[in-house]
Amino acid sequence: MTVPFMKTGNTVSILAQGKWYQVKPEHPNYSAILEALHGSEEEILKFLDIGSSLEDYSSGNVEVVAGAVKYDGEVVDNTLTRRIIEFMRQGLPFEPLTKLLENLMKNTSYQTRTQLYDFLEHKNLPITEDGCFLAYKAVNSNYMDKYTGTMNNSVGQTVSIDRGKVDDNRDKGCSAGLHCGALDYVRDYGSEDSGDHIMIVKVNPMDAVSVPHDCQHQKLRVCQYEVVAEMEWSDELRKPLYSADGQEYQSFVQDDYDDEWFDEDWDEEVEALAENEDKESWISSEQAVDEQEQETEELVTEELDKDKVEYFKKMAYNQSTTKTGYLKKLKELLSKSK
Repeated sequence: MTVPFMKTGNTVSILAQGKWYQVKPEHPNYSAILEALHGSEEEILKFLDIGSSLEDYSSGNVEVVAGAVKYDGEVVDNTLTRRIIEFMRQGLPFEPLTKLLENLMKNTSYQTRTQLYDFLEHKNLPITEDGCFLAYKAVNSNYMDKYTGTMNNSVGQTVSIDRGKVDDNRDKGCSAGLHCGALDYVRDYGSEDSGDHIMIVKVNPMDAVSVPHDCQHQKLRVCQYEVVAEMEWSDELRKPLYSADGQEYQSFVQDDYDDEWFDEDWDEEVEALAENEDKESWISSEQAVDEQEQETEELVTEELDKDKVEYFKKMAYNQSTTKTGYLKKLKELLSKSK
């Protein structure tokens, strides 16, 4: 039995189980709800209930249950946790965000725990796959810090001071602590003409202390960072996600996935499986494989986000032991993302 509904502009009013729902385009399941309007009440309720459309997730102290992010059993609602839910709904790699939350919640400063991620998003500072973030720092021509001239900031160095010596007062601009920040801030106090260098530093959120109000909220005081790279003055970090060592995050195709797997490796795997009677059932006929591959290619050629497709390929490959299994899993993931 279909549910009563009324559409006014882009807003849809739906009566389900005696309750009226107003659905606007901002709803994460808006498109799916429109398609389900002529379906059953049970089907449309599944899309109306945001929590039920997400699979539960748990890693360390972070868990997602019924659409809510919890840390150590307590619900956390902020920009970061809402971004985690958004990424999960869109099928994007959300695990680096949960690791970021795990590290951030270990920070002893309540103010930093609630405000740091907003600062990172506002200044487009990327995160790393292990839950840290990257920022910029200008240093002297000899790679020593610009304030004391005693701290080596060459690539590979870890610079740290006692957290108790870092000023946590946001109202104080120039004060004690290790400084890093957005690119505009670094270019402002560094000088290319003087031979200064721009370094990329990796910061664990637990080591962030304060975001001063001055410099248009472009800098950050921390107690420790690792220098992971040097950057040209004309360049910038252009990706939202980087590897744990601060290098450009390798896509699935460049990393775990190998196009040749469909050729020699696949032939060897078929031969090995055929010798094992218990695993013979894993091998589909050549025709079935060809049909599965064609259907998958049709899904991939549709207008899907390239990074999302590569992420799905990685997931499917890691969860499969045969080519047929890989194709089936990839097709399933691509279909769910439409």
